[in-house]
Amino acid sequence: MQEIDKIQAIPRGEQPSLPHRAQAPGQVLAFPSRTGARVMEMPLFFLLSMTQVEDVLREAAAYPVPFSPGFIRGMAQWGGEVVPAISPEDALGLSPSDDESNDESNAEDTEKREPGGRWILVRSASEEEGKERLLRGMLLAGAPVQILSLPIEAAPFPEEKPLPDLLRIRGIYEWEGRCLVAPCIRTLLSGG
Repeated sequence: MQEIDKIQAIPRGEQPSLPHRAQAPGQVLAFPSRTGARVMEMPLFFLLSMTQVEDVLREAAAYPVPFSPGFIRGMAQWGGEVVPAISPEDALGLSPSDDESNDESNAEDTEKREPGGRWILVRSASEEEGKERLLRGMLLAGAPVQILSLPIEAAPFPEEKPLPDLLRIRGIYEWEGRCLVAPCIRTLLSGG
């Protein structure tokens, strides 16, 4: 297990500071919920394939967007692109957001920073009108962020429906006394 501590933002078009996707077969990124969410008394962790991860940032700013879904914490900038900042806990219905509706009063905030943790830049391909396009977004993550080599000893989660929103989940596992959730990145990034 490798803990990621110091990873810097990279300019657009340059190689990410993480192991390159093609060089990281059989590796996943695991990180705890930044809100301390629990599922059936087990701490909640998230799991991403390294093929989905472009960068891990120590700091970033998310600027609120009026009328956006509660799980969209705002828009952030990465390498010249503007990407949504997503709370995976809120997207799965596991923690109340500061403002569920992201109404007009939220737009008055000039900047919203999430203390501690990391920001993970993720990507997924999406097909729209017969054309494939790349979707990017930032997930708010608790610390520490860890790189794990597969296989890991995890079992399917014992509860059939432990989470409120199963449409945004690819898999749920029990791992070393933790609930490990693999979110569906394409669904999160496309607003579904």
